[in-house]
Amino acid sequence: MNAIKTGAILILLSAFFVGCKTQGCTDEDAKNFDSKADEDNGECVYVEGCTDPKASNYNSSAKKDNGTCSFTGNAIFWTDYPGTGSKIFVAIQKEAGLGYQPEGDFDGFANKAPACQTADLLTLSKSAGTYTYKAERADGSDSWEGTLVVEKDKCVDVELRTNLTVAARATVSGSSTGSGDNNDLDVSSICSDEYSITLAGPTRKEFVLKGNSSMNFTGIKDGTYSIAVVKSNNNGSGRVTCSGRPKLITNVEVKGSQIISLIIGRN
Repeated sequence: MNAIKTGAILILLSAFFVGCKTQGCTDEDAKNFDSKADEDNGECVYVEGCTDPKASNYNSSAKKDNGTCSFTGNAIFWTDYPGTGSKIFVAIQKEAGLGYQPEGDFDGFANKAPACQTADLLTLSKSAGTYTYKAERADGSDSWEGTLVVEKDKCVDVELRTNLTVAARATVSGSSTGSGDNNDLDVSSICSDEYSITLAGPTRKEFVLKGNSSMNFTGIKDGTYSIAVVKSNNNGSGRVTCSGRPKLITNVEVKGSQIISLIIGRN
């Protein structure tokens, strides 16, 4: 009988002590960790944030990833032509309607795609994603716009290609003898590219000038002419000084034994 009583008392005491356990958060990584709790109540609260150390917004204090990790990449803006020497300013926007934000400027140029962080050019570090950009020379002589895709841990080059007008000039020399329709056309090029040239006026000439060569035409009638210069091909050199949009030279007037001198590669 005493044994039965003793067993009953032990059961009651055990139930009493179990019922007196302190409940709370028992995870030391939680914000609401309770050092006095000996039974977890499932209500632990954690600092949320990006837990990926490779992300640009990594939060070392975060114990629970909230899916907001952001990764970065680089983009380098460059041009193949120094232009007038004025700086190029760049602005970008992440989403349409948010407005373009100035990002910086540069005044250098390169002959081929450069590596990110190249001196005198503009390298930006941005969150991975798609952007639109606008760029313009300070003097307004060139402008560009386009789309930029930044990828995680990569360097993308953005070439601001200068669409030059062909460098060409025409001058008239020699004293006019009155009339006679015996003017000359002298054409020369210091470029390695090939050009199609059209002389339009009282006398019409259409011809192709090879790179680094010259041609002469006689019997050019008196009158006013225009000269169109169009690059036919590119032999791989003279890209900066010789290529570009077609150029039209107008109001070239000759009369009586004068010479029209057209030089390609000189402004």
